[in-house]
Amino acid sequence: TRGHRGDYDEWADLGCQGWSWDDVLPYFRRAEGNQRGAGALHGGDGPLRVAEQQEPRPISKAFVEACGENQIRRNDDFNGPEQEGAGLYQVTQFWGE
Repeated sequence: TRGHRGDYDEWADLGCQGWSWDDVLPYFRRAEGNQRGAGALHGGDGPLRVAEQQEPRPISKAFVEACGENQIRRNDDFNGPEQEGAGLYQVTQFWGE
């Protein structure tokens, strides 16, 4: 999971040139080979293969379900526009490796 957009922008505001969200996002996209494909926030053909968990643990699925029952928003993409919520993380692997 990437850091929060606001953190990168704060680093840039504090003088770390080249570390704003808009500066680092192209590098994230270039490195990522997401099985969901490329988009505004994801790369599709980079060397780091990002995929859904092949066999999520039952406790993980139960936790996400319990969160939903308690009005915690579902999030299926923690590297998407919002990082808050509960869901199963994608992992840096390809076909379980």
